[in-house]
Amino acid sequence: MILLAGCIAAAHGEQGSVAQYRFYGSWRSLGHRLPGAYRFIDRLNLTEEQQELLGKVYQDWASKRREAYAAVMKQIPSLSAEERKDPEKVKAYYAKRSDLLRKAQTPPDIDLVTDILTEPQLAKIQEAGKVLAALDAWLADHLAQYDKKLDALLGPVVSEKPQAEQYRYQMFEVYLKGGALLGRLGLTEQQDEALQGLRKRYYAEFSRMLAPLSISLANAKVSYTNLQGVRSHVGRKGGEAIRHRYREQIKKVLTKDQQALLEQAVQIVEERDKAVWERYSAYLLELEAILPYRGSAPGQANQGKKPN
Repeated sequence: MILLAGCIAAAHGEQGSVAQYRFYGSWRSLGHRLPGAYRFIDRLNLTEEQQELLGKVYQDWASKRREAYAAVMKQIPSLSAEERKDPEKVKAYYAKRSDLLRKAQTPPDIDLVTDILTEPQLAKIQEAGKVLAALDAWLADHLAQYDKKLDALLGPVVSEKPQAEQYRYQMFEVYLKGGALLGRLGLTEQQDEALQGLRKRYYAEFSRMLAPLSISLANAKVSYTNLQGVRSHVGRKGGEAIRHRYREQIKKVLTKDQQALLEQAVQIVEERDKAVWERYSAYLLELEAILPYRGSAPGQANQGKKPN
């Protein structure tokens, strides 16, 4: 746990300056586009020459990607002002554009990357890849098992748009544990309308509570650090009182049977998430043993060292 906290803190610190931000826009950005454990190339002890070569791979790929996107955009004429008044035409336009842009995406050439890395570096990537694959397989199996438990308790998800349905209730998690599962409790139309009304009123009330503070903070010309700290504190303290009232109102909307179902579902989710955190924590330690996190400023860890 201490190791995880240290990694997170180092990650935030490493992105602290404009110069470092620009650095991440070069070869390190390549890692986010590569498959499997190649995403961790920034944990390798790369020489400056390797960094430059990887940066060239990234820049060449980014240039080709921009050209592909530009070609796609030429295939789709912009909607006219009149057409934009038609929601269905707008929806179809963006759906087509998203599909074409997705198809135009090509990953960087992995062979170019492997040619730049040394054999010991590739061996570490491969070893880390096995650890990553094991986590992926465990997650898929673990989550599937708990999906079955939730389905047995609440019934299977029958929505034609499960993601939209999830988003519709996800916001209730702000003030109710298990709020994202409300849509699976067999709500009546009247219950659903009541819950959605509560959600809207909660956010409106929360915004009204914070609005006067924003005016005062602006008038006082406080620093950005103080501004964020005060807003966060007031939001937590004032928001908790609001959240408590809305939790009680939600309970009044649900029947006793629905409340009991939700409590059982929450227990399943908590059990699922506890195991996920334990497995992920172990994975971080395994990954750290193979590819230690390099939290020093870009370039400093590599100076005068041989690649490994």
